Amino acid sequence: MAMQVTHIRFARELLEPAKPKDLIAYYSGATYPDSRYFTKLPRECTHNGDVPRMPFKGAQSDFEKGWATHLFYDETAGDMLREIFSIEGKYTYMDENWQLMTAAKAVENLTSYRELGEDRDLMQKIRYTNSPNGENVEALKAFYVMQHNRYNTDFIDLDHVASSWKQAMGEDIAPLINRAREMLENKALCTKIDAIYPAVVQQAYELQS
Repeated sequence: MAMQVTHIRFARELLEPAKPKDLIAYYSGATYPDSRYFTKLPRECTHNGDVPRMPFKGAQSDFEKGWATHLFYDETAGDMLREIFSIEGKYTYMDENWQLMTAAKAVENLTSYRELGEDRDLMQKIRYTNSPNGENVEALKAFYVMQHNRYNTDFIDLDHVASSWKQAMGEDIAPLINRAREMLENKALCTKIDAIYPAVVQQAYELQS
């Protein structure tokens, strides 16, 4: 439950306890799971099953440590967001609850881009390093190039997010964009969404200690 910038922001937050040596591999791993939109792998291959889940586990590659930060954030923040919207059980692609969760990602992503500050250039450094599920290399490279192009600016807004969604989903996303726009106008809700990030960071450090 997050978009690429939030995942990079969170991976940066965990640099000290994760102790990666290869920062490019680490940060590239942090966004890797969502490459499935480009490679067309089932979500289970990148998010479920036998995948890295503990950023602080010693016997992992730096790419896997980054990958683990992604899953830790998705799962922990997802539970918090479900609580905000009173969502129970499963939801399906493009249904109302899915739109609520996905639109909230956009709100969070805009905040994360501001919070990255001068570290926004991290979005330009991530790149293809390997294909852990044997997926198409060119599709993976295209995923990272998309991020380079999308975040090569000092400022992003909802139009940037819409462009990213359109490229990944290839569908009519107007209802989703409208939902995100409504959220951005709801300051109280934005405050609740923005509070998720520090809460996830706190949980990560409590687990590490």
